[in-house]
Amino acid sequence: MRKQLYSMVEAGWSHMTGQPIRGRDEFLQPRFVGLTMAALAFLSPCGIGIGSGMITLGAMSWQVAIWADWFVVSILGPQVWIESLWATFPMFVFARQMARLYAGRTTIRRALTVGLITAVPFAFIGTMNALPRLWDPMWPYGFNAIPVPIVLLIGWLLIRFYPPPLPQQAWPEVEKHSSA
Repeated sequence: MRKQLYSMVEAGWSHMTGQPIRGRDEFLQPRFVGLTMAALAFLSPCGIGIGSGMITLGAMSWQVAIWADWFVVSILGPQVWIESLWATFPMFVFARQMARLYAGRTTIRRALTVGLITAVPFAFIGTMNALPRLWDPMWPYGFNAIPVPIVLLIGWLLIRFYPPPLPQQAWPEVEKHSSA
């Protein structure tokens, strides 16, 4: 099943770009990784909001609000994309970092550190919305925001199952010979 799915994605990518997914050393192409991660940043959910009898699951391009007896699915427009850019921008930086990782220009540790930063905006929102409930547990307003780091998880799985090339050393090591 995995091979069939991979061959379908590879055929589609090759048809669109005229380039194979894997480059000359059998590593994934940086452009493919970067564009895939950017698409995931745009389409995957960023966080879950819970409160006031409602659960909200939202991404940069869509949102689902669920109440007890009904739900609403919203496709968000460009104005909302711009307004939510402050919270979703780290995901696009992570997509760029993943492309740099597969180009051999950064390390896995740096890429995953940037990936961890993608959860910070929603963790901050959740913390700020939880503060009034600490003072008054019966506070009726606000919601708890829980980050959903799907982009980080998929980036980690990509690194785990399709390892990137080793980064080039920034400075050649110089052997120092001590004169005795």
